Amino acid sequence: MEKAKIILVALVLVTALLLPSCVTGVAASSSDLQVSVPQAPAAYIEDVADYFPIDVGREWTYKVTFGEANPLFYQEVFWSLSGDKSVHDRAIRWIDSSPGEEGLLKMKIERQAVTQGPLSWPIGVKLVILKDELKLFKNQKEIFWAITKDGGFFALQITTYSPESFQLSGSYQSIPIGDGVSKKIAFFDAKPDTSKNIEDSPDELYFKGVETNLIGYGGISCLHFQRQVALSTIAQKYYNLSPQPEEKDFTEDIWFAKGIGLVRLEQMVKNKSSEAWEPSMTWTLVSGPDARPIVTY
Repeated sequence: MEKAKIILVALVLVTALLLPSCVTGVAASSSDLQVSVPQAPAAYIEDVADYFPIDVGREWTYKVTFGEANPLFYQEVFWSLSGDKSVHDRAIRWIDSSPGEEGLLKMKIERQAVTQGPLSWPIGVKLVILKDELKLFKNQKEIFWAITKDGGFFALQITTYSPESFQLSGSYQSIPIGDGVSKKIAFFDAKPDTSKNIEDSPDELYFKGVETNLIGYGGISCLHFQRQVALSTIAQKYYNLSPQPEEKDFTEDIWFAKGIGLVRLEQMVKNKSSEAWEPSMTWTLVSGPDARPIVTY
């Protein structure tokens, strides 16, 4: 099977991530690398940590299937500069895919991590990608989950990128640049219809509620989240430019099963012409703790 081609978007201050690209952005202080933990009352969901297991050695294998639309990826990366400064880089990538194309993605919790990139949160683990047949992950240096239970269970995914994996150019070419760091909210404890995002990001995670009717996991309690990424707003909001054709909004519905972790992800991309939401990518757990048979939807 032919691997999906990777196409990059390089628009003024919006650069492509995970493959060689130009680093551009606006200078920001190093304090932008810090993350404020949203405060919450005591746990809303009983045994919430059981839905996001982090025991060392745990593995998950997913069958990834591409849909009608090209899958989209969005990250916000901070690149450290000399003089205690950083560049905030908004990065968009999409895969020029074939409908029905499939591949395996296998990941593992390698070890506990006292530090998680630039963070030192109370609980941390390092993940490794063992197999990635469709090249969803590429050029990452390290991947961590950083977790706190202060005020409620809250988890970030921290990813670092080596500058050697990028083609640095533009006004920052001569400035020593250290590792890039991206952070996104992976999981949190809250009452249904609560959303959280980081700073002024167009990437927002919503908790939809507890479900027990996920196909293949009937009777098992699952937490349903939906990630909403408004790519169509980036050009105008941050750079006063008109949106480009590639800047489409997308959502990701994500289910975490109790005692298992992430069992399913469904990405949908909004068609700018028809306004219809089109399927672009699905992850289905096929190997791991209590993996269920693949169900055809």
